[in-house]
Amino acid sequence: MKISSAGTKTGAMSVNHHISACPKAEEAQCASFCYVESTYARYKSVVNQDSLNLDIITGLLEAPEVLAKVYSAAFKSAKVQNARSFRLHERGDFISPDHFKAVMLACRDFPNTIFWAYTKSYHCVDVSVVPA
Repeated sequence: MKISSAGTKTGAMSVNHHISACPKAEEAQCASFCYVESTYARYKSVVNQDSLNLDIITGLLEAPEVLAKVYSAAFKSAKVQNARSFRLHERGDFISPDHFKAVMLACRDFPNTIFWAYTKSYHCVDVSVVPA
């Protein structure tokens, strides 16, 4: 799984996946003017990284505990434990409730880092698994 070292919006590290999997893009009617398309046009390597992450996520969606370990290992490799904050999906969104659960389980391994995520995938959010 690829971690972006510093997002252009916030300067924080982030983990992203290809926007083709944004579950509410059509309903929110934002797919046709999504700012990520210009990012993909300018930075071809970003498309490949996001696609790789999406492949990993979708391949492990049925096993959220395993996916959580993959996220946690990627976070450790990127030294997220030393980061004050970390942005979940600067590009993309929560794909399913199991995806949300996996990310929240991984975030628990980094109690000194503040994680944040902007989302339109309200159908995925389960506040009972959100760490303090």
